[in-house]
Amino acid sequence: MTNCLRTILIAAWVLMAFPAVVGAGGPFGPPQPATTPESGLHTAIGYWRQQGVFTNAAETLMQQNQVYSEAGYGFGDRWEVTARLGLSDLRMVDFFNSYSASTSTSKQDFTEGWKFFATLGAKYFLPLDSVWGVGAFVQGTYYFSDFSDNVQVTAGGATTIVETALKDLRDINVGAVIQAALPGDAKLFAGPCICYSEATLFASTAPAGLGFAAGDERIRNKRLLGGFAGAEVELAKGFRLNVEARYAERLSAGAAVTYVY
Repeated sequence: MTNCLRTILIAAWVLMAFPAVVGAGGPFGPPQPATTPESGLHTAIGYWRQQGVFTNAAETLMQQNQVYSEAGYGFGDRWEVTARLGLSDLRMVDFFNSYSASTSTSKQDFTEGWKFFATLGAKYFLPLDSVWGVGAFVQGTYYFSDFSDNVQVTAGGATTIVETALKDLRDINVGAVIQAALPGDAKLFAGPCICYSEATLFASTAPAGLGFAAGDERIRNKRLLGGFAGAEVELAKGFRLNVEARYAERLSAGAAVTYVY
């Protein structure tokens, strides 16, 4: 198992070393490959509601609705690799809120519509007996387009249009998992994870009273350590349902339907 965990950690380092290429998003799923005990392909469609607190000079709550399709390949009952392509919106709650009585804004939230993202992931699973098993994973996501929004700001009697953008949003998740196999081919799983996400925040100007600076500045998620838990059950022959929740400063959750070929 030591060599396999070393491989997972090396993969995590590669993803973090080249953040402009890949990053992480959506559920982790059980560590055991979907195609066990034989090698093979699976596909999936899913939805994920992502929430997290990001920090720069101030703090902001970032919310996303993500829909995606997935393809993965399992190597026996130990290894699995997955790739996802999806769409995500983005909202930063009260991002344009002014803390100065002399400054007012035309709206409070930064919002932007659907942008494409891609996710790559790898898992390793080690069965301990017929019920229990442990695993490790690394998963990363990168957003191909910037999220942008404009706001009208009135300060000192002058009105300005401030252009803002969230650029190069990406994240990386690494974690360990314990899994329990239940009757009826169901699985329960849970574990800790390290979740790191960052982006570049751009503002054309920054009137007094707003919580960001002019130009580019890096922002990242406030809390790195989180935990997750989920369940996977069989729906019909070949189809499985995964339901999962994750907590790291805020609760994120979603579901996916998988088909095993």
